[in-house]
Amino acid sequence: MNVDLPNCFTPRAYQLPIMAYFDGGGRRAVWVVHRRGGKDLTMLHQTCKMMHERRGVYWHIFPTLE
Repeated sequence: MNVDLPNCFTPRAYQLPIMAYFDGGGRRAVWVVHRRGGKDLTMLHQTCKMMHERRGVYWHIFPTLE
């Protein structure tokens, strides 16, 4: 299935392998990326793609400074 990502999101080169892993059927992963590397944004867009494959309730909680 081809799903267009919202908000004109274009993944960077270091974000492509983790997205390809989940697109290929991966279920769990640990992804260590530098600070401000787009971890939340990448996984939020990946979750949006995966929501079209399986119906359910999806939560994404952003961290806070408090």
